Amino acid sequence: MMRRNPKRILVTGGLGFIGMHLIEVLLNDPRNFYVVNVDKQNYAANVADFSSHDCYRFYSLDLCETDKLSWLIEYEKIDLIFHLAAQTHVDRSFDYPFEFVQENIVATLSLLEAIKDCPAVHLHHVSTDEVFGATLEKIKENSLYYPSSVYSATKASAEMLVHAYEKSFGLSATISYCSNNFGPYQHVEKFIPKIIQNALEEKEIPIYGKGEEKRNWLYVKDHVQGLMQIAFEAPKGSRYNISSKEKISNLDLAKMILEKLSQKCEKSFMHLLQFVPNRKGHDFTYSLDTEKIEKELNWFPQTVFEEALDATINEYFDLFKGKTLIDQLPIGSSSAN
Repeated sequence: MMRRNPKRILVTGGLGFIGMHLIEVLLNDPRNFYVVNVDKQNYAANVADFSSHDCYRFYSLDLCETDKLSWLIEYEKIDLIFHLAAQTHVDRSFDYPFEFVQENIVATLSLLEAIKDCPAVHLHHVSTDEVFGATLEKIKENSLYYPSSVYSATKASAEMLVHAYEKSFGLSATISYCSNNFGPYQHVEKFIPKIIQNALEEKEIPIYGKGEEKRNWLYVKDHVQGLMQIAFEAPKGSRYNISSKEKISNLDLAKMILEKLSQKCEKSFMHLLQFVPNRKGHDFTYSLDTEKIEKELNWFPQTVFEEALDATINEYFDLFKGKTLIDQLPIGSSSAN
């Protein structure tokens, strides 16, 4: 297995949930990486500030500005890119499809154009299990794509462009597919923080359909470790699934969270659960097969699901109840998924 030794790393979408955690890990790594964060600063941007770190630079930039992006990559002497920038919320993708095409497909094309003549640059493209569509069978890295939403269709399309640039221009790239992430500082339009916020504000908690859809939940720090191992160790052209073994229905997870909040607050929140009509293209379940990354890179989730969930709930509880950072938190309004 080859090993890359990147020194100067670009993270696209570094103010997003996963990107922020990735940058935090990179900056605390003993290998002393120099990290450049490029983010458009849209509605889901976090308030994370790493500016006090000597090895960190931030650029507020739309990836579709290819000339500026090309200049930045050359100026900063980038040798590894983690491409996380994307619109990710399924509900929004039905309301704003052109926005998703622009930010997920066109922006990826712009990035590929910026690096197609840079053989020293390696790209790690972060995809999603949703490109494969719903299935009860184990999804391998070479399974057929069958996206169900505008979001997953744009992610699949972006990935096809990466494939094309690998074949046509010899681009050095790797790709990963991941299941649902959770952890601190996730935008509150997402399932877990949405439940916590609504409960603490005594608002109804909408659950799609009967809440029977099942997801694998992976703690964000475990995902970040997987991304780094693939980008640093995997051969170019390789693909890996990243997931946990922890699968739970939306309703059962919602009840678990509310039970934990009830213990903290000494009151019940179960009455806030409200079943609403199912959303468009709502896949019942995904089942990523992680045998490849386990065998080739020796990657396994290091956190225990319930312990990580407790830590996440405590973080949001302190923020929402204490109101210390509530005005700075990115607040969404979408239904829980």
